[in-house]
Amino acid sequence: MIKSVCFHHRANNWHEDSVAKNSEPDQQFGGLPCIRMDRGAHLLIDDNRLNQSPRAFYNKLQLDLRTNPIAVIESPDLAAALDHVHSKGAIADNGLESRQGVQFFTFQDPDGNGLMVV
Repeated sequence: MIKSVCFHHRANNWHEDSVAKNSEPDQQFGGLPCIRMDRGAHLLIDDNRLNQSPRAFYNKLQLDLRTNPIAVIESPDLAAALDHVHSKGAIADNGLESRQGVQFFTFQDPDGNGLMVV
């Protein structure tokens, strides 16, 4: 998964702390930091070298299209995951929600990207 950020070092530190893993340079992507996950997709922190869209255009596009979260994360314990996200300072205003029998919550990282935990 590629994560575009505005404040590269702050975002990298936040994500490392959130998943309790260190990043390492990914040589395939010019040394951008990558957090290797045990399962699923790894997390590549892009300092906007890969995403060249101006931020204002991207924000308007997200609002106009009401795009889905950039990632969906599985958790065996939603309440504990929500507590963890809150402890890291992320915005998760709606708390636990349920739609069509699936419980989840959404939150925003420090750059305002939406993520969903199921």
